[in-house]
Amino acid sequence: MTISEPSATFWVRAANQQGRSDWSAPSDALVPSGVPSAPADLTAQFVFDTGRRGIQVTWGPPGDDGGEAITSYRLTVNGADAGSGDGAWRTAFVPLEGNDPVSVSVTARNGRGEGPAAIGTVAPFGRPAQVTGLTVAPGNVSLTAGWNPADSPGRPVADYQYRVDGGAWRGVGPATSTTIPALTNGTTYQVEVRACNGESGFSDDVRCGPASDRAAGTPSGPLTDPKITVTLPDKWGSTVQVDWSLPGGNGREVVSQTVTINGSDIPPAPGQWREDVGYGVKVTATVQYCVATGTTPECRDASGTGSTANLFTVATAALAPLTGTCAVPTPYEGEWRTQATCSPGTWVEAPTAADLLCVRTGPSYPEFPAGNPAPAPFKQVNLWYQDKDRNWYRTPVLVKPDSKIPTC
Repeated sequence: MTISEPSATFWVRAANQQGRSDWSAPSDALVPSGVPSAPADLTAQFVFDTGRRGIQVTWGPPGDDGGEAITSYRLTVNGADAGSGDGAWRTAFVPLEGNDPVSVSVTARNGRGEGPAAIGTVAPFGRPAQVTGLTVAPGNVSLTAGWNPADSPGRPVADYQYRVDGGAWRGVGPATSTTIPALTNGTTYQVEVRACNGESGFSDDVRCGPASDRAAGTPSGPLTDPKITVTLPDKWGSTVQVDWSLPGGNGREVVSQTVTINGSDIPPAPGQWREDVGYGVKVTATVQYCVATGTTPECRDASGTGSTANLFTVATAALAPLTGTCAVPTPYEGEWRTQATCSPGTWVEAPTAADLLCVRTGPSYPEFPAGNPAPAPFKQVNLWYQDKDRNWYRTPVLVKPDSKIPTC
């Protein structure tokens, strides 16, 4: 026991009828110090679990009991009595409302009175409120989620957490938006968010608020342009072929697909159009597709053009030259005929005037396009001749029976 008051010195002597004896030697005697010191090892822990919300207080006996046994302890919360007990009392639970900081004190008492208080403070908190205003915007294999700040009584929000399709919660810190990566374009996901404070030692159901309402989002990537080509399968023919391909929405719903050829709509499938359009015809083709993006669709298109050769071009086209100075060695039927042999080759008009006179100059023999045979009885394809003016002329030949030969 620690002595906190000064000791006193006593002298003792005996007396009888004959007189008094001498004083004895002096002797020191102990005097109790008084009230106990403050209780030791005070702890005050906020408790927030199922069915309980308050402060759990524990303490130990004073280091100095004042020379007498501790008879009782007294507990106060924010200056108000919160309980008392005998000298064996060491712990108490005090229910608590609100989230303001709380002051806790415990004093010990012995037969001489109440000692000083051991004092501690506690900072209660409330469960964060439900997150509101959750929105989800699509990105390329990702979603961007944003939400309103949540109220968190007694503690600031230390961590917002999200989960996808009811999976594990993932923290993003105190920010009120985040990008959710590694998703699949075109797949719809359900997202939830909750707010959590920074307290440790508590379950998530205590330090985290309830999950927000779900928000759905479908990731989508950038759109690509469709492709279209206009070709002539036969260089000297009158057939046109149009080929096209329409990409998907890359995660977004395709709401329309259109193919237009020379102003007429063509079914998008099977992706090809082929038709004999005649000579000298220009073909313009356009392909377009649109995807849903809110209230206004987003579209991509492509176009192509091509033209078949006109009959004059077909009739006068020169390919690889052939040797020779005249077209054929024998007469033939038609608007032109030979007057003499090929030296140098003199040609005169037939009684019927020619409708076409296609002229080429040069020393070589022009070749008519392959695939257009000469009229009977000739087996040659090439029906050109070189007149005395040294120019090359081609015999008028109708490529189609119903074709009209234009003027050169």
